[in-house]
Amino acid sequence: MRLTKQQSTLITQTVIRLAGAESAVYLFGSRLNDHAKGGDIDLLIESDMHLSLINRAQIKMELEAKIGLPVDIVAKTRGSVTSSFQNIAIAQSIQLEM
Repeated sequence: MRLTKQQSTLITQTVIRLAGAESAVYLFGSRLNDHAKGGDIDLLIESDMHLSLINRAQIKMELEAKIGLPVDIVAKTRGSVTSSFQNIAIAQSIQLEM
């Protein structure tokens, strides 16, 4: 995984503060490949509450400002129907811990 412990903690703390304490954060995409270079940070946020476009934009902007890397966010509300893309992201992800 190409995130430092500090970056991982910062991501989870920010998401919990802005999306709720019950939120889970998953990293997927190129940052999971230790041999890849560059790339954005792809996150799937699973939460009990619906994350509106404004909520996701706020999380994205704050993380990009703090980490200095582009961030993409996919949101999933617990108990809702999961899209094919969300299923793939979850299957090919790791959960970030604080």
